[in-house]
Amino acid sequence: SGSLGARGELLQGVVQVVAYGSRLVEGVRDEGWSLPESQANFVWFDLGERTAQRAEEARAAGAIVRPFAGEGLRVSVGEPEATDLFLRVSATWL
Repeated sequence: SGSLGARGELLQGVVQVVAYGSRLVEGVRDEGWSLPESQANFVWFDLGERTAQRAEEARAAGAIVRPFAGEGLRVSVGEPEATDLFLRVSATWL
């Protein structure tokens, strides 16, 4: 029925987000970042006073990030293309 189809689509979407999240986390860890464990749909970068500069660099490269002034960046899980954009930028930060 319709509700079973909707449930299947929802589960497929969840599986996709988990896969995209794993790709993001593995990518930044391969770059050498030490990240806190997260069950959320985002990765946290503890950047302190470098937050504003790093956020601007990410945005200039086309990556979408959410800065928290003086604390860090929140990078949400996204499509593979968005992850690739972000990984190219974050690789230059270490």
